[in-house]
Amino acid sequence: GKTPLVRFLARYFNGSNKKVAILTRGYGRKSGQTLCLDRINLERTAPVLTGDEPRILARHLENGVVIVDANRLRGSKMAMRQLQPDLFILDDAFQHRQIDRDVNIVTLDATDLWGRKRLLPAGKLREPLTQLRRADLIWVTRLNQTQRSLAEIREDVEKKLQQPVIYSNYSPAGIVDANRTKRLPLAALTGKKVIAFAGIAKPKSFQHTLEMLAANVVFFRSFNDHHFFKRKELEQLLAQKERYQADWLITTEKDAERIDPVIRAQLRNLHILEIEIKIVTGEKNLKKIFDSKGLI
Repeated sequence: GKTPLVRFLARYFNGSNKKVAILTRGYGRKSGQTLCLDRINLERTAPVLTGDEPRILARHLENGVVIVDANRLRGSKMAMRQLQPDLFILDDAFQHRQIDRDVNIVTLDATDLWGRKRLLPAGKLREPLTQLRRADLIWVTRLNQTQRSLAEIREDVEKKLQQPVIYSNYSPAGIVDANRTKRLPLAALTGKKVIAFAGIAKPKSFQHTLEMLAANVVFFRSFNDHHFFKRKELEQLLAQKERYQADWLITTEKDAERIDPVIRAQLRNLHILEIEIKIVTGEKNLKKIFDSKGLI
């Protein structure tokens, strides 16, 4: 759930005329090469070399670059050569301590705030909860995907943590076609018979979102997280579309980035649902901490 937040922050700083360099490891990619991505060169670089998340970030970054390298220090040096950025955003780097930082932001998933209170593999924690004290700002996500009220979650978080907190939803932002040449309103999904598929950490949440948007999900297939799609798998999905006489194939942004661009361009009626973060409460905490560090 960190990629939408990094995208939000990049847009936030771009809005203040800041050049941004995003440093990310490119989880799941099949290359160790250091890559520099932007909106212009993105389509010339194969998805298997970049991973999905860097592609989403580069696609939406208006003023900056995305550096893909597990070695963030090496990546930062490339960014300095390529862009001379005003600031760096390190994606998924709370445990990566080679680079000093001005602000540490930790996300908590409202559907499982404390990661079962156990370290991997028994739970979801990479390090003990006591290490949250290193965070400057806590960012709670997915409020709209839990049965608990905002008041309950606030009480749970704020009795345990002293840092300022932001609370947010992951909300559908719009629909684009496979080639990103046409944008549709969310209302276009209403009543549509769709074949949906997703290879993300919580694929059923995607199905739930589609149903909340009044789509008729007649067939849904889950894949492993970060799965790179084969032509045969997509042909099978197209066969389901014919079988159910569905209107669309639809998937997530992350999944669309893991389809070979040549194949993706040939998929008629493939649509992509875009997701964005929307702050529910606490935005003043964001401005306050960035102001205090001289970042805006």
